[in-house]
Amino acid sequence: MSTTQPPYAGDESPADPATRATGSSLPKMQDCALDPAAVLPMLWRQASTRATGQADLLVIQTRQALTRGATALALDTLLLTEALNPDRLETYLTHTELALVRGQRELAEALLTRLERLASLRPGAVDPIDLRRLRLHLHCSLDELLAFAREILASGRSDLWATYLPPILASLQEAGRIAEALELARTWHTTSGASAMAWWAYARQVLEAKEVNQARELLAVLPRTPVDAHQWAILLGLSSLAGDQHELRLLRQAVNDVRARRVAAADLDRELAALSGSGAWSRPVELYRALLWLASGEPTRAFELASMVDASETLETRLLGYAVAAWAALAGATPTQALPYLQAAFHLLATTKGLADDLAELLSPPVNALTVGTRLASLLQQHGQLDEAIDVLERLVELDPERAELRYRLAELMAQAGRVEQARQLLQSFAREQQARRDFRGRLETLRHLVQLTPEGPTVLEELITGYTRIGMMDQAIALLEQLAASAAASKRVDSATELLRRAAELAMLGQQWNAIPRIYEQLIGLDPDNLDHRHAAVTAYVQTGQLRHAVEQLREIARIALARGEPEEALAALHQVVALDARNPDAYHRLAEVLVSLGELAQAERVYRRLLAIHPDDQVARAKQAALSGLLRPEDETAR
Repeated sequence: MSTTQPPYAGDESPADPATRATGSSLPKMQDCALDPAAVLPMLWRQASTRATGQADLLVIQTRQALTRGATALALDTLLLTEALNPDRLETYLTHTELALVRGQRELAEALLTRLERLASLRPGAVDPIDLRRLRLHLHCSLDELLAFAREILASGRSDLWATYLPPILASLQEAGRIAEALELARTWHTTSGASAMAWWAYARQVLEAKEVNQARELLAVLPRTPVDAHQWAILLGLSSLAGDQHELRLLRQAVNDVRARRVAAADLDRELAALSGSGAWSRPVELYRALLWLASGEPTRAFELASMVDASETLETRLLGYAVAAWAALAGATPTQALPYLQAAFHLLATTKGLADDLAELLSPPVNALTVGTRLASLLQQHGQLDEAIDVLERLVELDPERAELRYRLAELMAQAGRVEQARQLLQSFAREQQARRDFRGRLETLRHLVQLTPEGPTVLEELITGYTRIGMMDQAIALLEQLAASAAASKRVDSATELLRRAAELAMLGQQWNAIPRIYEQLIGLDPDNLDHRHAAVTAYVQTGQLRHAVEQLREIARIALARGEPEEALAALHQVVALDARNPDAYHRLAEVLVSLGELAQAERVYRRLLAIHPDDQVARAKQAALSGLLRPEDETAR
């Protein structure tokens, strides 16, 4: 069998290339972006294999070791493969690649030189392109890189495109040879057919070259949605350059991907910052970056970037910048920083119709006159600038006169500013408008705000309560009366509060709102705890509605208060009711009997204890007291006889 002398034959030892000196008189490799440690492992991962015999199995094992980064194991396998099949020059190619990756340039130079000599003796054994690409890792010029790139495209060596063309394009771009990089990327895109990698590489160069028409052509054949931050940055730049109608839609999608953590904001921010000098961006790249930081929950960084937007930008861009800065400030530690940006954004929205139509969904909540104006009014109110806040809300009402909550908020601020009559007129006018267009429920809501904000007469309140009950909104009517009663009580108007709560109790009975009844009477009793009329009314309501436990509690309180006042007859009546309502409760009998004894009604007290013993015969206290009372009563009976 004929054998081929290994490339390291002669004075070179095959033992361990790691022991060779790495110092060299060779010219140092130029920084041509063909870093073997970055390029060659990618090539190993995508290389195809042939499973035909022992040598090919060893090649497979070598490549597996290389892709895992196990270079020492890969070297051992290579040496074994070379020993078993010295005619296989492909093995020596891999050996040279490994030496390059390990930084052993002298060894790589020696291996490659001898491999070139062997290849010249055996034409066709090794593709000359592979020899040239390895030589480029040792020393090359940009022109040589460009020539090599064109060669692998022309020759159809598609296995080398994905690994060699991107770094070559980057080298041309860094050297400022934009036109040549663009032409090379276009050729790759055309030659590769539907290759997504070629599309993204071409898109990057189109962006660098600011080629608007080519950008539009590329966007028409977008291969897929971006899968990482690098692709997102390119696509955003491309759509901005092209003035594409879908630019904002793509930006919204990128923002949503950041919100959903599908793309890291830091990665996309870094890629956008790197592209900020490329293309003709329709908006400042800082604004894109601010949006992404805000979506990721980093308002401080978003505010820093958004506040850089220049006043010379278009109205739409300025609005977006103001809104992002305002939203970021409101979400951050110093919400007061939002004030000037909210004011600027609101001025643009109030004076330019439809300005926010395309921007609305970029932020959450969306940007429009309502969201900006209401936040501006709230911030002004917090700073005590009530008149300015009222001006903002009046402008919002002009823009959207049928939005009821704006009228209510405006009336509330007017009342807070002491402009009560103006607030009343505002709500009365709105109520008349609602009545004219037969908005019955809306009118009721306006009347509710009216009676809450201003001291309206009983007519308005009665209309409101009647309206609620007519449409089955009994719980709203009760809640309103309770709220008004609380306000009256806070103002020391106890009689007014009492009357409102009595009306609420009547409505609760009428509407069978059983759960509300105890709450209402607790409030009534809280206004005047010693008022027995309130407590008797509560007992009646509780008995009628079957809430006997609440009735018994109130009767016991009535008995306690009556005894404290020196009104034993009142207490006695209450305790009789307790026994009637809670006939098996021994405590009720004991209390009743004790009061009877205190009144000298010993016979009645003795009968109460006998009734208790009939129910609870084991009650020893009751038995003892009954016996004592019976003993006291017996002499009287004998005397009577």
